[in-house]
Amino acid sequence: MDTANLRIITDLKKFLVQLSSHTDLWRQCVTSEKAFTRKRCLPLGTLVMLILNLPKRSLSVEIKSFYFHIGQKSCSKSAFCQQRAKLKPFFFELWNSILVKSFYRHYRERIKRWKGFVLLAFDDSVISLPSSKELSDIYGHTRNAKNQYGVAAQGCVMFDVLNKIVVNSSFLPYMTSERSVVMQQLEHAPENSLLTFDRGYPAFWLFYQLLQNQHKFIMRVKSDFSHVVKNFVNSDQQDSIEAFHPIDKAIKQMQQMGMSVSKETTLYLRLVKIPLKSGETEILITNLYSTEAHSREDLKEAYRLRWGIETCFGTLKNQLQIESFSGTRKICIEQDFFANIFVYNLQSIIEKQCEQAVSQISSTRKHNYQINKNIGLAFLKNRIVDLFLKENPKQILLELQALFEQHLEPVRPNRSYQRIQRKKSMNYGKYHTLNNYKRAI
Repeated sequence: MDTANLRIITDLKKFLVQLSSHTDLWRQCVTSEKAFTRKRCLPLGTLVMLILNLPKRSLSVEIKSFYFHIGQKSCSKSAFCQQRAKLKPFFFELWNSILVKSFYRHYRERIKRWKGFVLLAFDDSVISLPSSKELSDIYGHTRNAKNQYGVAAQGCVMFDVLNKIVVNSSFLPYMTSERSVVMQQLEHAPENSLLTFDRGYPAFWLFYQLLQNQHKFIMRVKSDFSHVVKNFVNSDQQDSIEAFHPIDKAIKQMQQMGMSVSKETTLYLRLVKIPLKSGETEILITNLYSTEAHSREDLKEAYRLRWGIETCFGTLKNQLQIESFSGTRKICIEQDFFANIFVYNLQSIIEKQCEQAVSQISSTRKHNYQINKNIGLAFLKNRIVDLFLKENPKQILLELQALFEQHLEPVRPNRSYQRIQRKKSMNYGKYHTLNNYKRAI
């Protein structure tokens, strides 16, 4: 077994044990300095494991099952709800950042890269929430054509598409602009990253900040994004470096954000036309200026790889059931969201152990194969608890590796599906938390 994963688990366990001795971090993670200091049936470590075990069913069933697994006397549902109110969701954000940093440190030269870059994708997705006035007031709501409302938030993710790691995530009110958190998320980006964005992100102020901070990026832009883009689209040019100037609205917005710009401010960016199989022409904008180092085909490939973030959201919503919450209060919603992100990343690093075996199996078959993530998540249930509560995590990692390698699925190349345009509705996901009912099986 690769020792890198064992080191990652060791780092995570060490942080959990030593957290209470780090006064500043402790204050950021709990609602009171005295929280978890008394001996109770739900100390911090046990509470974290119970939430990390992703209780999607009735809480009474999940709590009984959890305590039966660890061989201890069960606590009540009320006790769990009271104890979890002492733990800020920031704990899971912080713990995930420890996992991510540990991953890049221990895997080092084995990190998958595109032309030397860590390939990051940015995107957001609507997260349907339980229907309550409290959550509606905090996060906002959607409205469909029938004037029906659904409470919703915005989940924003910065994702390493080649290594399948959620590097950073944010849980925000529904009306928050996806662009507004980019620079904040980039504080957590690995060195030498290439950023990819879809058509919802382009803005002069974002181009300006990315260039000022020397970030390399590729964005898809709408054909009518600006006069410069329109002229390029209507020209015979396929690849050109163009000068961009801010319009009055952008100048006012940027000055309010504290940026010193004027009509004379000029940004030079490369525009590229990419023909698609559908007959549509994709327009990419980038600051990778060299056509020799990064050809049009290279840019097309890098942007195509961005699709991995869509698959990430698919796994979060459909396999991890991220929209099925174990509570209806704000603190419960955010704990569950960031715990799901942590579990997603943990599964990804365990899958790394299987790469050599999967590669050997693929070499003898018609198609390449990959781990079945849905079944893999089922095997993580309870075993994720054992990883952190038992003395020997190596045995659990080996057990999970064997189980993952037994359940593979083929990767069929060049498959494409027509995108279904869904009407805006109250609830986009399959799994929705009801206030008065949760399934028991």
